[in-house]
Amino acid sequence: MGRHKRMDPSQGNTMEQYTNPVPLPQRPAQADGSRDGVRVPVTSDELSHMELLAAIQGSRVALEGKIETVAVEVNLLQADLLKVSDKVKVAEGSIVELQTEVGTLRKQMVQATSTVGRLKARSDSQLSNAHLSGFTIDEAPDLITISDLVDEKFVENQEIPVNDNHDVDKVSRMGFTTNLHKTSSLKPSSKFNPMLPSGNRIDTFH
Repeated sequence: MGRHKRMDPSQGNTMEQYTNPVPLPQRPAQADGSRDGVRVPVTSDELSHMELLAAIQGSRVALEGKIETVAVEVNLLQADLLKVSDKVKVAEGSIVELQTEVGTLRKQMVQATSTVGRLKARSDSQLSNAHLSGFTIDEAPDLITISDLVDEKFVENQEIPVNDNHDVDKVSRMGFTTNLHKTSSLKPSSKFNPMLPSGNRIDTFH
C-alpha cells in the first residue's frame, strides 16, 4: 500500500489532475490476480466497491423525469482499494440506473434523507489514481450513495480464485445482488468481464 501517495495540495496533487486521466492499456490479469504488478484486492468489501466503480463508465440518474449523466472513470491498474463515498442527490421515488459493463443496475429510491451531497471522490490515500468527473445536482432534495445500489451479498456459484496469501473466508463470492425495483425487463445474465481478476464471470441484472 506504500506505493500510493496522498493528494497533497501543497505538492500540486489536486483532484483537477485526475479529472481527465490518460487511459492505460488493459493487460490480462496474472495468475495471482494482478495487472502490471498491482494486486487486485480479494476481500469481499474491496471487491464489491472496486468492481462497482471499475465497471461504471457512466450512470444515469432519473430526477423527476429528467435524466442526468454522471461520468465515472477508474484507473483499475493503479488502484488497490477504492472507497465508495460518491454521493448523488435524487428525488424520492426516482429510479436510479447505473449503466455498467456488466449490465444495468436499477433501484427505486424510497427513503428520503436531509443530507445534501455532491458527486465527488474522497481524497483517500488509496484513491490517488481513481478518476471521477461529476457535477452537483440541485433539483432533488434527497441523497443516496453509489454504494447503496449494491448489497454486500454475492451471487452464488461465482467463486473467485485466491492464492495462499489470502484469507479465503473473506472472499466468498463475487457478483451483484441488488435490491432492485422489480420490473419484467430485469433478468439475470452472465457476462465475461475483463475488469475482474482472471476474467471472472459475474451474474447481475440488465
